[in-house]
Amino acid sequence: MRRLLYLLIICGAAYTGYRYMSRSGSINLFPTAAVDPATGKPLVKCYRCQGADSIKCTARGCKDGWVDCPGPCLKLSVGRWEHLDVPGHDPKELWQKFTYSDGWHAWTTGHVGEVIEMRGGKPTNVGKCPVCKGKGKVPCKVCKGTGQIVCDVCGGKKLIPVSLVTTPPIKTNNGAIKLKDGTTVFGKIVIIDSDTVWIRKTDGHTIQIPQSNLLEPAVFK
Repeated sequence: MRRLLYLLIICGAAYTGYRYMSRSGSINLFPTAAVDPATGKPLVKCYRCQGADSIKCTARGCKDGWVDCPGPCLKLSVGRWEHLDVPGHDPKELWQKFTYSDGWHAWTTGHVGEVIEMRGGKPTNVGKCPVCKGKGKVPCKVCKGTGQIVCDVCGGKKLIPVSLVTTPPIKTNNGAIKLKDGTTVFGKIVIIDSDTVWIRKTDGHTIQIPQSNLLEPAVFK
């Protein structure tokens, strides 16, 4: 019993000191929000790129940094591809037909990037496309083959002014925002940014904390 009493006294003293230092500013429980050095206003992670500074390339036809070859070769996006019953070939294979006066010839998707020309009145495979070298695709001129471009909202800075995020304050119970560790922050949640919330405290300072630290999830109503 005596040991338990001593333990309770020590815990109480530690908690009292913790609360005192917290209120006096000696302990900073939360990271200070990033601010714009030019205006002094808070910055928030860009909602467009989620703080990655770049986004998926938006150029027409770009897929992972590649676009269809502009040359005359076979491409999956051009012409009609169909299943044909051809001996020695998988029935699931896709073919593209080229007709001429005596009938037709067809090539599978395995020939994408090769050029089919009419020679002597018949469709003839003349080899790999000189433009894409037989790949059927070329690097996108917009993203240079990377598949990513600089974010058009933050300009690659990863952060944007809070003024660009238009969200109403969340109403809380008398301004009390409870955290899972048992502490309470007094203020209003003004931004829900991905996995982080921004709280404008009653003293005017803005802080950001992980949503996972909140006792109740933050949802704008």
